[in-house]
Amino acid sequence: MKKIVLSVVAALAVAASAAPASAADAAVKAPKAAPPPPPPYMLDIAVGGVVMSDYLFRGISQSNKAPSGGAYFEPDLTTPIGVFYVGIAGLAISWPSGPGFGFTDPSAEIDFYGGWRNSWGPFSLDLGIVEYYYPGESFNGATYTSDFYEIYGKVAYDFGNGFSIGGNVFYTPDLLHYSETFAGLGLTVGKPDAVYYSGVASYAFPKWGDIETKIAGEYGYWDISTSGFVLAGDCQSELQLLERRHRFHLQGLDARSALSRHRPERSELCQLPGGRLGEPVEQLV
Repeated sequence: MKKIVLSVVAALAVAASAAPASAADAAVKAPKAAPPPPPPYMLDIAVGGVVMSDYLFRGISQSNKAPSGGAYFEPDLTTPIGVFYVGIAGLAISWPSGPGFGFTDPSAEIDFYGGWRNSWGPFSLDLGIVEYYYPGESFNGATYTSDFYEIYGKVAYDFGNGFSIGGNVFYTPDLLHYSETFAGLGLTVGKPDAVYYSGVASYAFPKWGDIETKIAGEYGYWDISTSGFVLAGDCQSELQLLERRHRFHLQGLDARSALSRHRPERSELCQLPGGRLGEPVEQLV
């Protein structure tokens, strides 16, 4: 009997020695390797298009209240210190060109732009420059060109629930290249520099498959500084239009719509008294 018991004990001892001493001795599956970090430098190219019922630029129709469209091409380079980008965009426009308006009737708007942007958590910053080029302009009695450039800064904060807010500042030393118009008219009033300030807010709805939907609004103030800003048409009527322009925007109209209904019988160039002209605008995009 003792031999049988000893044999059983010995067999158990051998089996125990063959088994792992603890769970730590069991074979452990290797963890899945983490994905490699993105390269410090990465080139990307974005292309896109837009169709609009009315092309509004800071609350003023550029397509004469008619549908418009455009496209853009934007390569960018991601670096350890942010994203550097350049781009070109083309948009269909239609400026009023009849007597009394004074516009040069370009065939399109071409934007050349470039800059740098970066983000830190929910906060983002974008700094750049944009050149507005208007090909196919015709002589308006003083100039052939309305091309001008702006430097800009944009800040934004993303709350993470689809809602974001931001602020923009644009500055140009020569709005619509009016310095050439002034020179052509023999006026020594300097360049009409301008600053545009705006606040923006947007909400992105939850995605439906691959479809993204967003609603956004912008409220801005355009401060045009000069000792003689040139307007086309009857002086008194145009000054009244500027005084009422804020009310036009709040009613959902735009200044170009009012201009299209204002047909002065004669055309003359007017010089506004004073040194500053502020134009509040409201725009939904």
